[in-house]
Amino acid sequence: MKDLYCGRGTDSENAALIEFLNDVFFFEDDDDDTRDFLTLLPKIYKDEYRPAYNNFLLRDHKGEYRASVGAFMNYLTIGGEDVSACCIGNVAVGRKYRSKGYMADLLKLTIDELMKIETDVVYLGGQRQRYSYFGFEVSGMMYTYYFNKKNIKHAFKNKPSGLKAFEMEEGDYESARKIDEIYSRLPVRSQRTIERYCDILKSWNSTPFIVTEHGEFAGYFVLNDGGNDILEFGAVSEEYYQRVVTAIFELTDAKGISFSVTPFDKEKIAFFDKYAEGISVRGCESVLVLNYRKIIGSLLKAKAGYETLSDGETVVLIHGFRADEKLKISVRDNRVEVTETDDEPEYELSHNEATRAFFSLMRSDASEFRPEIRQWFPLHLSLHSTDTM
Repeated sequence: MKDLYCGRGTDSENAALIEFLNDVFFFEDDDDDTRDFLTLLPKIYKDEYRPAYNNFLLRDHKGEYRASVGAFMNYLTIGGEDVSACCIGNVAVGRKYRSKGYMADLLKLTIDELMKIETDVVYLGGQRQRYSYFGFEVSGMMYTYYFNKKNIKHAFKNKPSGLKAFEMEEGDYESARKIDEIYSRLPVRSQRTIERYCDILKSWNSTPFIVTEHGEFAGYFVLNDGGNDILEFGAVSEEYYQRVVTAIFELTDAKGISFSVTPFDKEKIAFFDKYAEGISVRGCESVLVLNYRKIIGSLLKAKAGYETLSDGETVVLIHGFRADEKLKISVRDNRVEVTETDDEPEYELSHNEATRAFFSLMRSDASEFRPEIRQWFPLHLSLHSTDTM
């Protein structure tokens, strides 16, 4: 990469960077239906969110971009603890500069910089095999429940919702605060700001709706661009769930609608288990864990808040991406401790094996765990698509 600039962008490059990204990802779009990143992800690409500064760029002396990797810090709350997380996105190589190793070099630089600032976990969406070279593995779990008009007819007896639903407007901070009161009940969540809320919920051309009863806030939902998938929803109390689902069918022309629900949202799971037509389960983002002690500990504490964990204790040696970690993991009376130790390990795992064993639906790497240890996993590092790229 001799004679090329490699590092963070500057705020003055925002427009040029977005133009570069649009060309890389959307050059085959029809002229009358062209996408652009500013419209698709306002939570990232508005000037006030400093998109170029949050990208690591490779450009020549003429200012032409060769490659980019977006690294957007998204701090999490997990089990009551603050976790330093980063979302990787817009991994791009200019169309003239493919197959030169630019993406690999720039992604390595990005990860090195994130380790310098002690980032706990990095996550992204993308091809599993491409990113496994850099320590990423598929993780998390998301339930998708399905409703259709026929099963709504029988499940809810054709009762009207009695609710009104309307699009959330930019600058509606009062509604954002009420949404955040609901969202903040989740034991695993992003630390969203009120000012950014509407932009977050509009990711990928989604539309956030406010639901009211007699003019009072009752809940919200986020409808995807296709009009048939609810990416996120909540209500002031579980008694409203049935009426909010009915209100969504009253609003849309869809014959069927799916609902994404995190595995730790027990109230919604109980509701959907009772009324939904069907369910599927899928993984979420690929993750690079840089601090296993922090991530295992916080997620186990979160899980202890919504499930009863078996008593047990083990020591595991993880040959991590950042460093080796020898950890003692213990649970007593649903109280969790994860500490560094010099004790002899019971299990020894590579970095990728550990990520799959602790956080993934792919369970073969946990098959040797004793039953009481295996019961703790997988840990649900699961985020709504509104909090990802």
